[in-house]
Amino acid sequence: LVTKKINGKKYAKSFDTIRQAQQWQATFNGEHKAEVQKQTSTLGGVWDRMKVLHFPSLAKSTQAIWMRRWEPLSELENYYMEDITSTVINNWIVKKKKWYSSEEYRSLGRGSSARCNLYNELNLFTTILNWYKAEAEFEAESASLSTPIRPRHRNMAFIKDTPKNPDDKKITVEAAFKFFSALPELYRDLAMTQFFCAGRIGEVSGIQISNIHLDEEYLLIKDSVIWNNRNKTFEYLSPFPKNKQTRRVYIHPILKAIIKRRLKLRHPGCNYLFHVEGKPLNYCTIQVNYR
Repeated sequence: LVTKKINGKKYAKSFDTIRQAQQWQATFNGEHKAEVQKQTSTLGGVWDRMKVLHFPSLAKSTQAIWMRRWEPLSELENYYMEDITSTVINNWIVKKKKWYSSEEYRSLGRGSSARCNLYNELNLFTTILNWYKAEAEFEAESASLSTPIRPRHRNMAFIKDTPKNPDDKKITVEAAFKFFSALPELYRDLAMTQFFCAGRIGEVSGIQISNIHLDEEYLLIKDSVIWNNRNKTFEYLSPFPKNKQTRRVYIHPILKAIIKRRLKLRHPGCNYLFHVEGKPLNYCTIQVNYR
């Protein structure tokens, strides 16, 4: 049983499921219309199935990012996919922009650049819709659906300009080596290897000794460390970089000297070039040292 009060008048209705009750409560406007049997699943139902069927193929960091982006979108979870029109998207954007621009939101202390637009949430909705239309389980019910996202929605989703990094943050080669010289040895070697490999920090932290070929003067950037999104500690080693492509890096004399120094400190049973007593590096510790 669910109740709703509109203009002082109380309405009540019973449903077989919680989702149906929530859908009615979210959309009923006081007008009694003939019941029409819905042909599609709700957005929340599709999201739940997506987590079961598609999430296992995603990196855990990607799953965590999508879960965060779902939170604002979850306000539409009780809508049937066929009922999510461009007008529904319009109203959702207007409501979220009002919240993110409010004094109440700013008082939460999330920082001046905490929310600049809703682009990522719109992209996630498109991802969910595309998965829904491609998944065999929903093939019949989703065949006639088209995206409700319109070009105007991107303009509507803008809240304020994204802060630009000042030009003085660009680092010269001379300044880079001055930075290296101020670091403890482990993190100096890590930073210089990152510099010479032109790689992401996760890729360099994940370099495996078995992928280093000193005699042939090359190493493979093949794996990448994945850190927990919340506490920045090591979570697991991904078997491929972010772009899914293994690449070779030439080992020139300076890089060779770094590798040989790290190999002398190799820990029994540890295949990581960079480690602390045989354990992979944590991102938070790298941050502290780099800062």
